[in-house]
Amino acid sequence: MEKILAFAGNHPVLVGAFGTLLLALIVTEFRRATRKFKSISSADAIRLINRDEAVVIDLSASNDFASRHIVDAHNFQPSQLQASNKQLMKLTGRPVLLYCKTGQASHQHAGKLLELGLGPVYVLRGGLAQWQQDQHPVV
Repeated sequence: MEKILAFAGNHPVLVGAFGTLLLALIVTEFRRATRKFKSISSADAIRLINRDEAVVIDLSASNDFASRHIVDAHNFQPSQLQASNKQLMKLTGRPVLLYCKTGQASHQHAGKLLELGLGPVYVLRGGLAQWQQDQHPVV
């Protein structure tokens, strides 16, 4: 114990950086554990689509969506995720699989879909890039 205290006294910057990183890790894991949507793999996404008839929502730009997307996906821009969007609100009552190009934007907007009453919401881990890397079909 004396050696730990001596180390901490001799290296306050290093110990401070470690404490900051540890706190960031704890906060990140807590947020991941308490979020109301689930991040799933492409194999789990296929099961969700086939078994539970999930609605697939692509958040990509229109031109990216036109060039390639998951079969039967609906394209909504993040700005279109509003209660006033009648086409979006028709999708309530079914599980939702949300994806974007890399999976980053999907995590940011999954909570918005839950607030609108859609769900349960699942996010495709790795987005369309991972879907294609796993060699699943695109249109």
